Parts: sequence; structure tokens; C-alpha cells
Amino acid sequence: MSSRGKISSKASVLLACAAALVALLLSQPAYRQRPPRTSQPHPQQAAKPSGSGTRARVVKVIDGDTLQVLILGDGAAEPVKDTLRVYGINTPELHPRPGAPRESFVVEPFAREAQEYLALLCPVGSEITIVEKNRDRYGRLLGVVLLGDGRDANRLMVESGLARAYVLRDNKNDPLLKEYLKAQAEAEAAQRGQWKK
Repeated sequence: MSSRGKISSKASVLLACAAALVALLLSQPAYRQRPPRTSQPHPQQAAKPSGSGTRARVVKVIDGDTLQVLILGDGAAEPVKDTLRVYGINTPELHPRPGAPRESFVVEPFAREAQEYLALLCPVGSEITIVEKNRDRYGRLLGVVLLGDGRDANRLMVESGLARAYVLRDNKNDPLLKEYLKAQAEAEAAQRGQWKK
């Protein structure tokens, strides 16, 4: 084979790889893009999480509503690793609940997409602010996740259609939940995420 033939076959392989990569990137769903800043109400109109914020660094995105974080504290104390259950939302299950049998568990639709979207909002290594609410029955910290630009990640998950507002007896009167329910209704009307028909 001539050197010209070798070059053209290498170029053909590179061109085919580039075309496959472009096709793969173009096939990615739109929900992986950050929502426009206009998707959240004006700051004076939206309910604000009450309580003081705690700085934390994301260590792992466990699923669409659970993060492993390093609580950074005030600088005087050593950072502490904790599991954060994102407050007021629920996403499809990616893992069985603690204590549930693993052999019969099936990953629910949109569970992986919810995890990927939370990872896009809160990448590993990023710093977030947690407005702590309390702890759940599994001992996980419950909190609102504020991104570096101040947006409420919990609300963004609901707006994407990949999470539902999670109303419980002890949080049903929380103004944040009312905001999340409104965002859920808008996502459902727009058929985003798990609301697609």
C-alpha cells in the first residue's frame, strides 16, 4: 500500500470517529443543559429557605435527591463527611431504600437522568450552601441546596421534571414546598422529564 493510501485510510478512520462523536453529542437530551436563569421567579417573589447556611463540598452524587458532602464549617473545626437528602423533593429510585431487599429492586424510569442532572447542578468538588432543616429517619441531613450563584437546586430539579415535590405531614405548610408544588405543576404542563407523555 502506498503512503498516500495509508494516510487516506487513517484520515477516514479519524473522520468516522469524529462523526460518531458529534452524533453522540447531538443525541444528548436537552434536560442535561442548565435551565435558563429566567426559569426561576424574581428573587423577591420566590420563597427563601429559612435558617442559616452551611458551606459544604460535594463528594459524591448518590442519586437524584441524595449527595455525599464534606461539611466545611467555620474553618476552626475539621470538615465532616455527611449524607445530605435534598429537602422537599423526591426523585425516582436508583438504589433500594436502606434495609430493602436488593434482589427484587428495579431502577425506576428517569432515576439515572435525575442523578445526572443533580451532578450537573452540583458537580463533585463544587462548593454549595446547605440550609439545614433537620435529619430524616435514616439519619441523613435534610437541607435546601443553594448553588454558588444562589439558585435553589431543589427547585431546579422539580422544574426539570426529574423530581416531584415531596410533601410530608411535617413540611406541608412550608412556603418552599408551595413553590416546589407550583414548579411541579409547570413542569407537568410543559411535559418535561418524567411528565412527558
